[in-house]
Amino acid sequence: MAETDSTKLYAVRVQAGREEATADMLVMRARRKVKEEGIETGLKAVIAPEELRGYVIIEVEELTDELRDLIHDLPDTRGIVEKPMDFEEIEHYFAPKPEAVEISEGDVVEILSGPFKGEKARVVSVDESRREITVELLEAPVPIPVTVKMDALRLLREEEYEG
Repeated sequence: MAETDSTKLYAVRVQAGREEATADMLVMRARRKVKEEGIETGLKAVIAPEELRGYVIIEVEELTDELRDLIHDLPDTRGIVEKPMDFEEIEHYFAPKPEAVEISEGDVVEILSGPFKGEKARVVSVDESRREITVELLEAPVPIPVTVKMDALRLLREEEYEG
């Protein structure tokens, strides 16, 4: 889904958690409209990025009345953001995900975001289901347990930590 000179990208607001189902239904109904009624909707592509809750991105030649009606008739849609988007705004959703690093209890990590950004910590517990890790800050005078998301940590080798 790369925006060209002849197509535009628009965001469609949908009920959170229903993005993928709404995207599938939109494609299905657009195909049916072409097949049964012979009406071209101009819909080129639909994407529901996992990280973008509450929105579906559509690529269209033009935002036609037929397409607007089709979108508004879907049960979980909340409207269309009328201003076209630049591809650069959603480009990062297409970037390959970094390989997951296995972090386990006892590992030394660096916190990458939040109020403790840059702090080094030792992993106390790992909650895979919630994708959260509880760590204790190493340089704090009293051990402070802090719970952070897995993607907010960087695994350090033991020799990198000078403490």
